[in-house]
Parts: sequence; C-alpha cells; structure tokens
Amino acid sequence: MAKPKTNNTWHRLEFLAVISLILVVGGIFFINQTDFSKLPNNLITGYVSSDIITQKLDLKIDQSQEYLLQTQNSFKLTSLRLSGFIEGQGIVKIFLEDSQGKRLLVYTNIVEKSTGNLITGMTVADVNAITGRAVADVSVDITPDKTNAPLEEEIAENQKISSDPFYNQCVETCFIGVPFSADLTNKLIFQLSKDTKIKITQIFYTIK
Repeated sequence: MAKPKTNNTWHRLEFLAVISLILVVGGIFFINQTDFSKLPNNLITGYVSSDIITQKLDLKIDQSQEYLLQTQNSFKLTSLRLSGFIEGQGIVKIFLEDSQGKRLLVYTNIVEKSTGNLITGMTVADVNAITGRAVADVSVDITPDKTNAPLEEEIAENQKISSDPFYNQCVETCFIGVPFSADLTNKLIFQLSKDTKIKITQIFYTIK
C-alpha cells in the first residue's frame, strides 16, 4: 500500500512560499536602492527637467496666415499645445514649422465620424502628466507674417468637420525637439477654409 504524500506536498508548498517571499523582498530592495535617473535610455528624466510655460493669448485669425515665433532666449522646444475655438464650418489646420521648413501638425478639426479626432491618444493627453518647473523669464513673441490663399481640401466619407472648442491640443507636437534662439525663426502656420475663423486663447509649451 502506497504511503500518503500529504507531508511532501506541504513541504513543497512551504518551499515555494519561502522562495516567493525572498523574490518579493529582493525586488523591493532593488527598486529602493536603484537610482533610475542614471540608467541609460530612461523615459522619465527628460520630462522631469522640463520648464513649463503657459501664455494667455487673444489671437484672432480670419484667413490663412503665417505667424513668426521669435524669442531672445535659447532653448529646445519639447512640446507645444494650443487652446481656442472656431467660428464657421470650414477646415482648420495648424502647423508648427521649424527654421528648416519642416512642418508638424499641432491641430486639425477633421474628425472621424465614428471615433472622434483622426489622431487619438496624444491629442487628448492630460497636460498635468507632464511635470517640470515653471519658468517666467522665457517668452515667445507671436507676430503676423504673410497671408496665404484659403485652404481647399475635401474630406473623406467617414470624416466630418468639428467646430467644438479645443483645449491643449497637440497631434505631432506632443513630444518634439525644436531649437529656438534669437537667430532662428520658427512659425505657426494657420490654414483655414473660406469663411472660417479661429481664436487662439492659450499656448502651452515645455522647453529644456
């Protein structure tokens, strides 16, 4: 007659419990003793050291136009977001153009009928998730430049045009690295359909 294996089973369970406890305690100790800011390719350090600037604006735009972004400071722009509202039923597109002519989409009011904005995720990111230290001695002057022809663009069948207010929006400018200085001229490019107007109430950006 075979002997019961109850005792051996309990010994195995006790052994596994001890091993699990050792792994948990060791993991906690490792986390507490590790300075993650010194690890390579860390995804957190870049944002902790960023400076946050918010500028209230009363920028009214009633046609396609370019605006110069000029500053007397030297820094790297790491994100840019805009808030405002639209008048009219036309298409709106806003781009950040760097000094080399590369354009990044900041906002568009073209949305998908089923899910909302064409670019999801980053466009609705909470700005409170970006930490850093506020700075008051850095500013960007936004001055009007040349005007352009009205935007003429068709939308797809599964798209529509939104006229809702927008808050802290970024599409391709949520995480960037655009140099700014007194010698460089960057731009905001506003493309508007005919009979469409836009008002920008706030620009939010981070630098380092």
